[in-house]
Amino acid sequence: MKRRWLALGLVMLALAPGTWVRTAPPSVDYEAALTIEPIEPSGTFQSDSITLDAAWKLTSANTHFGGFSGLVVLDENTLLAGSDKARLLELPIPDRGAGPGLMSFLKLPGDGPKELPRELVDLEAITVDLDTGTLWASYEHTQTIERHRGIHLGNIADRDPPEMQDWEDNGGPEVLQRLSDGRFLVLAESPEGWFARGTPGLLFARDPVEEQEPVAFRFPALEGLSPVDAAMLPDGRVLILLRDIRLQLPIRFRSALAIADPATIREGESWDARIIARFSGPGLDANFEGLASIERDDGSAEIYVISDDNFSNLQETLLLRLIWTPQD
Repeated sequence: MKRRWLALGLVMLALAPGTWVRTAPPSVDYEAALTIEPIEPSGTFQSDSITLDAAWKLTSANTHFGGFSGLVVLDENTLLAGSDKARLLELPIPDRGAGPGLMSFLKLPGDGPKELPRELVDLEAITVDLDTGTLWASYEHTQTIERHRGIHLGNIADRDPPEMQDWEDNGGPEVLQRLSDGRFLVLAESPEGWFARGTPGLLFARDPVEEQEPVAFRFPALEGLSPVDAAMLPDGRVLILLRDIRLQLPIRFRSALAIADPATIREGESWDARIIARFSGPGLDANFEGLASIERDDGSAEIYVISDDNFSNLQETLLLRLIWTPQD
């Protein structure tokens, strides 16, 4: 029994403070390049409708690099990743995009580039309207949704929706997705209270920075996994990335993908979502938090998944490419 408690204590120490052990920050470097290396995961990927197509490891000594929690598609050759510290990475899709990865601030905190406490800058998701060039970001702790006119320091507007203010500080708006019809989906990572079933969800009829009363619903508890990002599928349904933490040293994660139709969201009810893919094990047990999709001509989709290394030497930034084929 003593050994068991000692092991548990070591795991809890590894998770404190907050959720991760973070490596001491290196000296500031905004010039270091991005390196992309193909890898061959040996973990398990299980799905009837999704296949694992390719995987890469991303590394850089650039201060902007790491902590990626959100992912969107800019064009058929380029992804945009957003980090916990409100940094951006314009990432060429490895086997067809051109040029180096471009790293920058989403916004300049205070009077210029500097580190801010996590509770002041904790970006968890991004979504974009490519027709207008507008980007939205959601933040935990402050439970804020922010709008940018463009991805390069555009005009900023923000709002703290009252429906989100009782969400957990470190389990707030983890999912922010603009739907095909212009509505916005927001999902919390954590339940509201110990006995809650599932996590809170909101469906906004339009830009969530504008005042309105959203539809409040619940995202179901699926095998103990939490929602961490979402992407649109070609048929109008939503793919939701799920994740949980495995209490071991070093820390590892279990991930899954669920599918749900936004047309079935109802006030006060649980959204009908089901898991269609599960992945874990070496090369697939990173802290995957970002999800994006590209529609293909045949109605299938390329799905990209990026991991958050939590700025720790014990974790990695990995990028996966999956192929989704409609089955029903």
